[in-house]
Amino acid sequence: GGGAMLKHLPQLMKFKTAMDVRIGLPNEHLTGVGRDEINQPMYATAVGLVMRGFEYLEMYKKSFSAGRKEVYVTPPVRERIDHDEAEPKETEEQYQPEPKTSLTEKIKIMMMKMFEVEDQPIN
Repeated sequence: GGGAMLKHLPQLMKFKTAMDVRIGLPNEHLTGVGRDEINQPMYATAVGLVMRGFEYLEMYKKSFSAGRKEVYVTPPVRERIDHDEAEPKETEEQYQPEPKTSLTEKIKIMMMKMFEVEDQPIN
């Protein structure tokens, strides 16, 4: 994406991951007018997703028309009320689920751990 345009990012990632790194460009999949404008790393993901979408449509032979709209009606949901258990017992503890960490938060934590500097004693 656009983050690939940061200075010295490939060298940093190669140093941190010990793997070969390259910046992907969508140039081999582009033709026609505007090719030079879109041939940048920040558009590589978008071009790849559009290509994958066309492959999916070809594979499953799906077609879409813009003129047709269907309205889906959801049936009403009835609630079941138990009169015996209307109030929770005071002796029972209320279940409090742990707050879930979002995917972006997990990725953020993982990236922070990757760049942490671990002090090692000098022997």
